[in-house]
Amino acid sequence: MVADAGYGNSGTFRDGLGQRGLRYVVGVAPETVVFARPPRWRLPKQGRRGKPPTRWVLADDSTRPVAVAELGRQLPRRRVAWREGTKGALSAPFAWVRVWPGADWHRGLRVRPEPVWLLVEEQPGGVLKFALSNLPAGTPRRAAVRLWKQRWRVEQGHQQMKEELRLDHFDGRSWQGFHHLAAIVLLAYGFLLLEQARPQPEPTGPGKKGAYCR
Repeated sequence: MVADAGYGNSGTFRDGLGQRGLRYVVGVAPETVVFARPPRWRLPKQGRRGKPPTRWVLADDSTRPVAVAELGRQLPRRRVAWREGTKGALSAPFAWVRVWPGADWHRGLRVRPEPVWLLVEEQPGGVLKFALSNLPAGTPRRAAVRLWKQRWRVEQGHQQMKEELRLDHFDGRSWQGFHHLAAIVLLAYGFLLLEQARPQPEPTGPGKKGAYCR
């Protein structure tokens, strides 16, 4: 599963994918908080009055939470190519490290012991983009990058379906009607992809560029 930060920012969404046994690489916002090492927790000492404390806090010797933007600037990056383009290999510098998501740590909700991956991409102009992934430990950086870049194909397909097949021109009011439109558009888009992949026949006559046998 690949998705942008509109989905990836939700820890509930990421947890739901993991609970369903799905692997993901999803974008997250620069202010997303993580721990670079496993955090340590403690319960505050009980006072003379009141109920025993139940809200966990970070231990004094624990690593502190950090935004992925700050952590990403500190990480060494290595250039990785993910596919061939019309002008050569498409590549960018990437970092690929293990982190512990830290959402809601300040509310006493302890971070889960299982780490995830943080992918940092350096785009032209030094702009950094971030993604979290639950790919298995030991997954190579190149494999993660190639999965992450599949999002471009999804976005391109969605744009083409809107511009060429009028996916966003539904004037009805019912879910059934929109579902019917979406199904027809997806079938048409699949047909166009098959046609694009079909080998082109060779020209048949001398001096007749563009003439083909049928």
